[in-house]
Amino acid sequence: FSPIVFLYFKLRKGRGSIALLFPLFVYLAGSGVNYTNTNQYEYSSISTINLGQYNAKLTIAKAYGYDSAQEYVSRSEFAIPRTSKEYENYTSKVNTLAKGTILENLTSYITVHTAGSIKMLLDPGRFELYTFFKEPTSDGSLTEMIYAQRWSDIKAVLIKRPVLFVLFIGLFLLAIAKLIGAAFSVTQFKRMYFMLIVTAYFVTIAGPVGAARFMLPVSVIYLILVCQGLGSILHFLQKSTKGK
Repeated sequence: FSPIVFLYFKLRKGRGSIALLFPLFVYLAGSGVNYTNTNQYEYSSISTINLGQYNAKLTIAKAYGYDSAQEYVSRSEFAIPRTSKEYENYTSKVNTLAKGTILENLTSYITVHTAGSIKMLLDPGRFELYTFFKEPTSDGSLTEMIYAQRWSDIKAVLIKRPVLFVLFIGLFLLAIAKLIGAAFSVTQFKRMYFMLIVTAYFVTIAGPVGAARFMLPVSVIYLILVCQGLGSILHFLQKSTKGK
């Protein structure tokens, strides 16, 4: 993404610092180091993990249910690799399996991807809240339960911790207010288009794995959009009041 930012400033503003390309250099160097260790030119294994353990798994949860999703990731293809050769096979098999799963259940995946992007904006930060209060986070994935429509299980997980539940609801309502503000910032698209595009990019690529913590890279930009949108709403209400 950094080359796009560099080109934007270079072409539109007439100047572009080479420092903007630093993330690209880090990516290339890191991928090179990983290649010497695993024979895979990649910056991180998280892309493969996300593809199989989240994107494909959540697609299965949506299409066939929660239990089927758990069985899916118990397959031999997901066995943890111990050597570079095993990792090479793991990467190949998981990518092939996950992509095939997504293509075979494309409608479910589109639903999951869209819902994940929306969830990224509305997530009150369940993982962060549980971690902060030193509560276990392994008692079930709320996302998988939502896609599988296991509402009673979701309720049971949340009400076991009343304080967290109250914070969860409060932060969720705050997230809704922020989303409304950000949505109204679109009315100033000509002035805010770059920030809108950057935010939309992060939200879109996150897809099924979307969560509050993944908004961190664009959190400041998002808050600017929220404030701009809420300012537009306030301005409209003030004009309406004066008109009366």
